[in-house]
Amino acid sequence: MERKEPPHTFGYYCGLDAINFPPPEQLNDNEIKIVLKAFQKMMFTWNFDIDLPKLLPLPIAYKMTVETLNTNTAIVTNGEMTFDFCSGYAPDCVFKEYCSCLKFWNK
Repeated sequence: MERKEPPHTFGYYCGLDAINFPPPEQLNDNEIKIVLKAFQKMMFTWNFDIDLPKLLPLPIAYKMTVETLNTNTAIVTNGEMTFDFCSGYAPDCVFKEYCSCLKFWNK
């Protein structure tokens, strides 16, 4: 399937800028959890979800979630779109040792 790059970022549509979120070093784990939960609820209202490994440390999950605001994306009105950072090729995965595919890759 071929399509053009979407013209706008997710932040453009939802009105949020990644730069307005504090770096994870300025937040404790509880604060990060609160922001992640609220962010996921907000994403749901735009028919979006994010797929992150369960063992991913909270600061990394926070940073990647906030970074979705800088991602060019199309808004869908039917179904759901997922921000999925996994290519299936574990050696080059952005999640490194937290990659969910790593255990299958190593077998």
